[in-house]
Amino acid sequence: LRQRCPACFGARAWGGAVEINPDVIVCVDGNFQHRRYSSVADDPPLINPEELFMYLTLEELEKAKEHIEAQRDVDRPARRRDAMVPPGSINDCEGRHNAAKDRGNDSTDTMFSPLGKMAMVCRHDVPLFLCDINTKGEQQFYSIALIQKLASMLPCNATIGLLYDIGCTLDQAISKRNLIPDIAPRLTCATAVFHVYAHQFTCQMVYNPRRREGFGWSNGEGNERLWSLSKDTIGPERLMGVR
Repeated sequence: LRQRCPACFGARAWGGAVEINPDVIVCVDGNFQHRRYSSVADDPPLINPEELFMYLTLEELEKAKEHIEAQRDVDRPARRRDAMVPPGSINDCEGRHNAAKDRGNDSTDTMFSPLGKMAMVCRHDVPLFLCDINTKGEQQFYSIALIQKLASMLPCNATIGLLYDIGCTLDQAISKRNLIPDIAPRLTCATAVFHVYAHQFTCQMVYNPRRREGFGWSNGEGNERLWSLSKDTIGPERLMGVR
């Protein structure tokens, strides 16, 4: 990580106050244009997957998915702070965010594999990790898997600020279901600044990074700049092999 962005990960001291000064700030987002035809999915690999440390494996994604499903089946009190936004507002925010919904149709599902990409970038727009999206929407286990991957490569006391288009929904899910108890006390979430104005006003008052301490001028839109820079690869990616 230090080689990717020394400005973010070159610190010698870790453990900043998570609510006012997280050690690192990252943002995550998905894109459903970067996908591949299913007909080329069986091409032989050219690169050892273990060498692509920035690319999450299917096993890592499946592990995160199974963990979330198991936690949802457990009825337990939240271990973090109480919800700061009314549940109705959170549900409405999630409903308005199209990427969180099931999208596409069965014919598209069979035509493409995977259906998209999800990326995590640092506050300086440097890509850190990517993973395939194999569902119709941006399910929570993708962002959870990316957070776990980042945390596994940071000191155990490092604090993280996360920006996401539906950071409010993710934050409340983590709190309600105790999804990542080892990371949650060191994690603070906010909503990407250009998306937050589509959220409920009560949500904006809490999750707007301009009103939430610790995020400075980070706007959470680094992924949009990444997608813009890589738009010319969308066509060739349709026929690329798996690796």
